[in-house]
Amino acid sequence: MCIVLLELITSRRAISEGIAITNWVKSSVEEGNVENIIDSRLETAWRVVEIAIACVSPTSIKRPTMNDVVIDLKQCVEVEKIRQSESMSLNLESVSDPNPR
Repeated sequence: MCIVLLELITSRRAISEGIAITNWVKSSVEEGNVENIIDSRLETAWRVVEIAIACVSPTSIKRPTMNDVVIDLKQCVEVEKIRQSESMSLNLESVSDPNPR
């Protein structure tokens, strides 16, 4: 499930050009190159990347439960819905009434 999340966020396959997506993402994050791995339009993407990286931790005790993953992802969805709603509201407020003919 978490590899799929990384694939969604990065638009890359699990293994691309002989490099595992988990290694590529971890390396990019460690180097501070987050903008290289996620679409800048995705405001909640950073949290989703953190969730996905936690899921693939080599130490099982450090991995979140799938229940925790689902709860965190639902929170991300809610944040995104609020952001989109606010964006839609701002766009509607900027529209002026059409001039009568």
